[in-house]
Amino acid sequence: WLKYNRKITAQDVGKQYPLQFKFCVKYYPEEVENELVQEVTQRLFYLQVRNDILDGSIYCPPESSVLLASYACQCKYGDFREELIDDPNNFINTDNLLPERVIEQHEISKAKWIETIVKMYKNHKDMLREEAIVEYLKLAQDLEMFGVNYFNIKNKKGSELLLGVDALGLSIYKQDNKLTPTIGFPWSEIKNVSYSNKKFTIKSSDKNSSNFVFFTDHSRINKTILHMSMGNHDLYLKRRKPDTIEMQQMKAQAEEERKTKQNYKDKITRERLAKEEIERKLADMELRLKESNEVNEGTQRQLEEYERKIRELEELLEQSNRQKRELEEMHARLAENKRALEHAKANADEDRERLLKENEQIQLQISKKNIEVEHGSEELRQRQEELERLRAEREELEAKASMLEEAAKAKEKSKEEDVTLGSMEFVDDRREESRQTNISSNIELQNQLKSLAQDLNEKRVVNKMEGIDHIHNENQRLGLDKFKTLRQIRQGNTKKRVDRFEAL
Repeated sequence: WLKYNRKITAQDVGKQYPLQFKFCVKYYPEEVENELVQEVTQRLFYLQVRNDILDGSIYCPPESSVLLASYACQCKYGDFREELIDDPNNFINTDNLLPERVIEQHEISKAKWIETIVKMYKNHKDMLREEAIVEYLKLAQDLEMFGVNYFNIKNKKGSELLLGVDALGLSIYKQDNKLTPTIGFPWSEIKNVSYSNKKFTIKSSDKNSSNFVFFTDHSRINKTILHMSMGNHDLYLKRRKPDTIEMQQMKAQAEEERKTKQNYKDKITRERLAKEEIERKLADMELRLKESNEVNEGTQRQLEEYERKIRELEELLEQSNRQKRELEEMHARLAENKRALEHAKANADEDRERLLKENEQIQLQISKKNIEVEHGSEELRQRQEELERLRAEREELEAKASMLEEAAKAKEKSKEEDVTLGSMEFVDDRREESRQTNISSNIELQNQLKSLAQDLNEKRVVNKMEGIDHIHNENQRLGLDKFKTLRQIRQGNTKKRVDRFEAL
């Protein structure tokens, strides 16, 4: 780490030019949501943590990697939109969202990874980008390697171990396991830290406990450990004291900005919901209009059919009238023949016989015609009744069609309207031991991750898994997480834990 009060060239920065620097966080927070007040701080810290997860500096299991990737999408793009995946040059198609280790260990295509991430991404609808950053960091801070600086050390027996320095205290790890510490010392138990060459000494606030001593390969490592310890311990104390006036003002300002953004978000959400409701109503109106048009078309077809039947009935009526006229003409001829017969009684018998015969034929034709007329009259009566019924139905259909047309016009109208060496201050506040992970309090999210883990395990290539993956799986089987492990490794008094360290 560079010292701000010294020239860069006077520090151990190497001789290669141009010089490259990394802007990184040295001391990690305990609780991101309460400590990172300003949005610019949150975003810069998010970028570092995200990079540490992607390059494997912080171990993250596959299912959690997918969940964090979905929040990363919300941070970068806002709410999900279909066009984000339609363009092959956009979105996840070009973004690095998952650790390479996770991708290599699963026989899953890139398209399937995208589909899995998008499924969770869609659940973050209406979440502000700043909120997504905080949610990402809240999940990341529950990862076991979050904010831990590891150093190779040896105890008095010469056993090679790892020392972890973080915001909560000092932890001892086995060389092959950076996930699960075996012994822990909270900052509240540490009274003084010092080093001499390769030897590092920690004095406990417990008078019955001997000093906690370990060794490193170089004094520079001890110097770094000292600085990290002093800085983390100082912040540990500050978090357990009332906020300064300056911090209170910063938090008040941040809260005001948060409320302003929340109000804006609520307004946008209301407008979006109102727009969706209008679009839904318009779609419903269009559907009803389409249905009414279909009904109108059916009604028109019925009307045309009725018109055809009416024309047929009118033709039949005309035919019946014509038959009546013919019958009347026959009756007239019969009467005339009768008169002629009476007049010709005196005529010759053959004329009389001829007239009688002709009269019989006419009488026979009249009888046949009467029968036809009677049948025609009955059929005509039935057809007239049917005609009256059809006319009534036509009038009813025309009235219904008129009503549908008026309703369609009304719908169309409504559519348009819309460091320094020194002693450390003692503080007896170990609130971190009562904490739980964010996921443990969210049953729905637990179920989602459990289901996703099962799906991913089916596609996982076991011989590509690393030792840290097996350690994580075993911790899960035992029901352990970061804070449950923390409570376990701090059990017993300080003396017992120091003795355990010496025995390793």
